[in-house]
Amino acid sequence: MPYLALYAQTATGFAALVPELDTVLATGRTLEELSTNLAEAVALHLHDEPGSPAPKARTAADLPASALAPYDAPPLELLVTPAPLNPVSLEIERLVEASPLSLRALAKEAGTSHSALIRMMNPFYWGHSLSSLRQLGEALGQEPVLSFRPVPVPAATVA
Repeated sequence: MPYLALYAQTATGFAALVPELDTVLATGRTLEELSTNLAEAVALHLHDEPGSPAPKARTAADLPASALAPYDAPPLELLVTPAPLNPVSLEIERLVEASPLSLRALAKEAGTSHSALIRMMNPFYWGHSLSSLRQLGEALGQEPVLSFRPVPVPAATVA
């Protein structure tokens, strides 16, 4: 379900916040970049704060007056759906953080670069190869396991 974001134009692009999630702020040079950055910020917030409230506000009129007080004019509105998080990246991050090796040492052990290892930990990165996962697994003393699950089919709506 999407969250309401309030945004304004700035000298360098756009800035926005999600009033129902106090700490979610984002900027972007374009509206498209702002929207992407907001979707990722909301997803990370919900991941880090699992008890966050479900969205209720659909327009600025649904918000308390205090949320609108900082604005000189009515703010622009954008509905933001959280970006999907890659569970593979989240698992890599968990394993790397538990490793006694530094990022640089682990990357060297896995036969990759420091920046490639950072990219593999990015929860919005979806380009992991089986080869790189095997190499990282060897360096971590872990074996990657791949599985497939049926995709849930939405219940048919009755007309």
